[in-house]
Amino acid sequence: MTIIDDDATLAEAVRTHIIRTLAHCGGNRTHAAKTLDISLRCLRNKLREYACAGIEVTRAQSKKSAGRVHRCGNSPPASSVRA
Repeated sequence: MTIIDDDATLAEAVRTHIIRTLAHCGGNRTHAAKTLDISLRCLRNKLREYACAGIEVTRAQSKKSAGRVHRCGNSPPASSVRA
């Protein structure tokens, strides 16, 4: 069971739950979306929104997408890129 701070906003609670679920699923977005009972598209949109806001999301990242620039114009955080 995930415990969220009592003073967290709904958006913060949702973000925390999504990020923890994604980490629990080992970065597998398809599995995380099924666990959260949301579409993969919805999950991708949320993760893109978090990345554009500068919120680091732990997830598996392939070498192919390591140099990708997000639609908002920001590059992924250097700490999330695997060598």
